[in-house]
Amino acid sequence: MLKYATDSVLVIEEAHQFIGAADPGSESYVINFGYTGEYTAETWQRIKKWRDINPRIIGFTATPTEHHKGHTSLSDQFRICGVLAEKKVILPSQAWVNKAHPYSFTKYQGKSSVEPAIHQSIDLLFEREEKLIDLKYFPLEREEQLLSTYLRPDKDGRINTKLSSMYVCGDQRGVWGCSIDEVRETIAKYLLSDCGFDQSKKMIATMVENSSGGNTIWTLDGVAAEKVDNPTLMKKLHDEYDPLRFLLVINRGRSGINVHNLTAQVICRIRDPKEVRTPIPIQIFGRMVRLNPGTGDVIRKEYANNLDNYLKYYPKDYGVDVNTMVETIKVANVFDIWHPTNGKAKRTWEESFDEFQRDYVNTSKEGFDYLYEYTGVDVPNLKPINLEIEVECPCDGSKFMVNVNKEIEDWKGDGTLDAFFNMV
Repeated sequence: MLKYATDSVLVIEEAHQFIGAADPGSESYVINFGYTGEYTAETWQRIKKWRDINPRIIGFTATPTEHHKGHTSLSDQFRICGVLAEKKVILPSQAWVNKAHPYSFTKYQGKSSVEPAIHQSIDLLFEREEKLIDLKYFPLEREEQLLSTYLRPDKDGRINTKLSSMYVCGDQRGVWGCSIDEVRETIAKYLLSDCGFDQSKKMIATMVENSSGGNTIWTLDGVAAEKVDNPTLMKKLHDEYDPLRFLLVINRGRSGINVHNLTAQVICRIRDPKEVRTPIPIQIFGRMVRLNPGTGDVIRKEYANNLDNYLKYYPKDYGVDVNTMVETIKVANVFDIWHPTNGKAKRTWEESFDEFQRDYVNTSKEGFDYLYEYTGVDVPNLKPINLEIEVECPCDGSKFMVNVNKEIEDWKGDGTLDAFFNMV
């Protein structure tokens, strides 16, 4: 490669991972990644040979390390040339975080600690899929729905009702994490016993390094049914008619996950470094932000992967009511994250999620407000309260029904405490 250096520009993706620290040694590793350990900076040593011939090197990352940011204890090797975009600028091009679900993790009890979070994530996935099914099909028998060519503007037959979930597992030691096999077994047991799926269904995939087994698709009864490459795995996760929905990773969760329909992520291990560092956890959270308006690749192929274009043209191009489109996006383009907590370990996941939400991702509320403002669709109001009570007349003791809905609506007002404080 060095023979091309004089006439080339070297571009490095995932700069936080490959050249996150240019100085060798344990101190450099702690400063940049939080953990202790011998560090030789081998990748940087190779890059340095190129730089000595031609300094035209550019790296890309959304999560610069301490060395990138000019930590005073480290050598002067990097210059940051750009800044993060404001969140409101990227809102139309990303999925929105709905809610974080912290859960208690007990050391050496990984499986029992993560089990409730896994169950909740599965329930949420199927709940959202059911909402997408309701938005896609009009009320007919299932067979008629699939065969019918009749279209209604309040339904969208192009909706891809498939959603998927990602689980970041621990290693086999089981000290501060739940292993990938235990997570797979927990998911399979719940799908079999509580959700009623057949044991032959290929619904779970494990994605690990090739040296550890590569990508494997599993049946619910624990059979390793298929070995697939990355493109095939990504395709199956998006395919509405493929049962695969649950993706399990260990270290692969930092990059290389290009799945647009992720609706839930469960972190199944504690990070307990010497110093809290957020770039890697934020990269893991960042797997969830791929835009998914609910109609597959249409937005990427026809609308430049941007909701502004999609909202403006899709209803006209495909004869879909804008209200249906908005409701579809509200279901498909949001995600939830479950992460573990333990008072004896560093608050790595908590601090990382706070930074992720502050600097990198918009909330579902911000996303929904954008949808209402951009399309002019009315913001849903609370359903009116139809409340009748029986009252007794003080004069003659007779009883009759009175509807107090108007009084309650007047009392409710605009949802603020202005009336209570006599500010209106």
